[in-house]
Amino acid sequence: MFRKTLFALALTALALLLSSLSAMAEVHKFKVDNIGGHQVDHLYLSPISSNRWGHDQLGPDEVLAPNHHMTFHIDTVCEMDVRVVYHDGTVHVDKDIDTCKYNLNLKY
Repeated sequence: MFRKTLFALALTALALLLSSLSAMAEVHKFKVDNIGGHQVDHLYLSPISSNRWGHDQLGPDEVLAPNHHMTFHIDTVCEMDVRVVYHDGTVHVDKDIDTCKYNLNLKY
């Protein structure tokens, strides 16, 4: 009886682990709307657990113009910090955004 219970608990734990890993690996969409009047030159995403910013999501030849939007496909965790660098050099950081549930509206 004890072995059956232990085996059932081990299977349950394994199933939970596998489902959480697959949820973390799923790609989700994150939309950034530039509803302000300033051009965005750089946009960085970083998981909240990281001390470093990722690479520039816009790349070397892209900008996010006012009244435009971009959709990013994220294959990491949902909780992200976002760093935006505008054309005039202004930097804005939004912390702990749930990119699985919410989009980001830039108003500068």
